[in-house]
Amino acid sequence: MKSPKRSRRGGSSILAVFFITLFAVLAISFTGMGNVNVKMARTHRDIAAAQGAAESGLAYAHCFVGSYIVEEGIKTFNNIVTDDDAFLSFYNLIGYIQDALRNSPLLEGQSLPNPVAFTEGIRTGEEFIIPCIIIDSQSRAGFTLSVKQYDDNPQNLIIISTGQMADVSRRLGICYGMIKDTDMLKFSVASKSPINITDDSTLGSGIYSDWRNPEIAPPITLSPISTIDGKVNTVMNESDFDDCGYTLEDVVLGTCEEINYDQPEVDLPRTEDFDTSMYAKETSVLSSGHTYNQKEYYPHAPGNYTQPVWGSVELNRTVYENMTVSDKRAIAGNALFKNCVFEGIFYIGTMTGIGTNNVRFENCTFNGPIITGVPPKFGIEEWKKNALYFTGDCVFNNTVMEEAAILAPNYNVDIGNGTGDSTLTGLVLGGVVDVRGDATIDGTVVSMANPLDLGELAGMLDTTVGISEQGGHTINITPSPDRMLPMGIKSKVLMIRDGNSYVELY
Repeated sequence: MKSPKRSRRGGSSILAVFFITLFAVLAISFTGMGNVNVKMARTHRDIAAAQGAAESGLAYAHCFVGSYIVEEGIKTFNNIVTDDDAFLSFYNLIGYIQDALRNSPLLEGQSLPNPVAFTEGIRTGEEFIIPCIIIDSQSRAGFTLSVKQYDDNPQNLIIISTGQMADVSRRLGICYGMIKDTDMLKFSVASKSPINITDDSTLGSGIYSDWRNPEIAPPITLSPISTIDGKVNTVMNESDFDDCGYTLEDVVLGTCEEINYDQPEVDLPRTEDFDTSMYAKETSVLSSGHTYNQKEYYPHAPGNYTQPVWGSVELNRTVYENMTVSDKRAIAGNALFKNCVFEGIFYIGTMTGIGTNNVRFENCTFNGPIITGVPPKFGIEEWKKNALYFTGDCVFNNTVMEEAAILAPNYNVDIGNGTGDSTLTGLVLGGVVDVRGDATIDGTVVSMANPLDLGELAGMLDTTVGISEQGGHTINITPSPDRMLPMGIKSKVLMIRDGNSYVELY
């Protein structure tokens, strides 16, 4: 008799159910993990988009700051950016942004507010908000900008950009510091007239020429024995010399790093950018007692001040001799100072119209700066009438104001026509400046006048470094770009981005 077989169908069903359940759980898990990954990817995308939008906001703000400085940046006569200068710069920048964005489609109908006061702890200030600007119409990613100025440190602007993508935001901040434009001080020589470097002259940095008329004279000439430890910079293009019969390489024969064409224009001051009246107020009138008169000519025959040449003007000079002059103001006119010592500021008034302001210094010592009034122009007669002429052994030892040794806008400044060694510290500025003989300048030579009104004579009234009546002399000029400009020169208030101030606020 056979035993009955047991059925195993139930076990197979259980295994089938088990595996189906297992695969269902795995499927659900994988789906859940996929959803988590999708959500994480979306979050990462939103974070990256918000970060990118915030960075775009900082870049957008930087473009505004840069274009504002170029187009409408304020200028100041102060040698530092004062609180008043900083507040005015802030309001002008905000006005510039408001004008640029008014009715802009970028704002999608949002209005631009005015700056509002804010308080952070014990600090106060004003803040300007640019509403959200959408940079991606599909994702709706965008940024909002805040421009802050604190009352206790108005020279620094804080720009905060908040990038937004969906529910994710990122906040980035950076600081802009306000400083006065001193760009010209990085050059050994900066000139609107042609520059002529000759003799054994060594310039410790590059030079800059704003001269644009090569058919009259080259913008720069450099003799074979002269050296520029930097670059020769010109605003002109190589093609500007095509019809001149020469190239710049033909006349730059000495040693330099390279010739740079098409350089950006340096903001050299114009006549209206000077106000030296504050120096006149710091000085008292120089007495004309114990003086006598002496007739001279300018220009004159070589070695003889009393012998005229073609085109000379006759000068009846008041002669001051063997005097110590302390913080004095000379009345406008023609004078000769012989063997005098100048302490503090020496201010020379300026007579306009038919008057002349031609002053010669012979064997004098200067322990402070020479500053003049501002003639209205530098022209075909004015270069002879308004002149500072240094002859003999003139020694400059400026212990009063290191920013400038000579500040003489629209004056013809002629240094070193003698046997002495001139040493000057600070800015040497005139309409056109000549440095001859032996001279050492710790600063920058600036010729601010464009002599084009002189016609063909313009090429002769160049900024000369090295040519002297005796020849064979040595001149060294080393700029000090970290110095301030002196009071009385108006230049722009710049807003410089401080890369070290970048911060991610989240």
